[in-house]
Amino acid sequence: MIPRTMNLVWLNPPVPVVFVRLLLRFADYHPDWKICVWHSGNTPALLNGDLVSRIRGNSFKSDIVRYEIMARYGGWYMDWDMVWVDSIDNWFDCDNADNVFTNDAKWCHGLNNCFYGVSPTNPIAWALVNRLAESIRKHADPLDGGQAEQSGVKYFSRVVRSFPERAVITPAQLVNGYTPDYWRNIKSLVKTKIPALAMHFFNSCQTTPTIEQAIGSGDIWAPDYTQEIIDSLPPNVIDHGLREVLPSISWRN
Repeated sequence: MIPRTMNLVWLNPPVPVVFVRLLLRFADYHPDWKICVWHSGNTPALLNGDLVSRIRGNSFKSDIVRYEIMARYGGWYMDWDMVWVDSIDNWFDCDNADNVFTNDAKWCHGLNNCFYGVSPTNPIAWALVNRLAESIRKHADPLDGGQAEQSGVKYFSRVVRSFPERAVITPAQLVNGYTPDYWRNIKSLVKTKIPALAMHFFNSCQTTPTIEQAIGSGDIWAPDYTQEIIDSLPPNVIDHGLREVLPSISWRN
């Protein structure tokens, strides 16, 4: 069973308003799900905690955190720069699933760690934890694949695919991956209702044109960021780390 818990990582709060709004969009599609936001104040001591200081970039540091949180507790993981167009429950039987991985990283022809689900103590999830230190050591040279090989999508793909008889890998179109300059694709996706679960805007998601612009122009609907909406969030959404990473209401779009 994969718990109906969505895990996110943001190590240095606050989270930008645009990402909070996209998370609220996810919550609208998953009203009964628990949302856990892991940050510097609530992340437990990690087996690979010493690696956090040895790798550059918050996105790669979050790799270290996400792998171990998922291995310990199971559930689902998502990146913040995802726009949801359907419910996970409409695509997967969480009560009977063991793992779900997405074939999304078009630019490196691999899997993507932006979104995946595992049962608690899943062996694939623990392999992502246990092989990490050696991968970071082996690929320390930037000319040898860099951080994508150390802890990112290339590492993720390599480990998951070492379990060919166990890993459940979805088609690429389930989670469409685009860089921000292709944000209009999500407008098309939402309007034409192409069969998909979400759109993922990996890399530099706040450059121009941005998801923020798309939301602001009304091309992508997401809840406003207001005190009234925040006060109305149920405990399963607000009480497991999200409250501590919220930006000031004065920063709203």
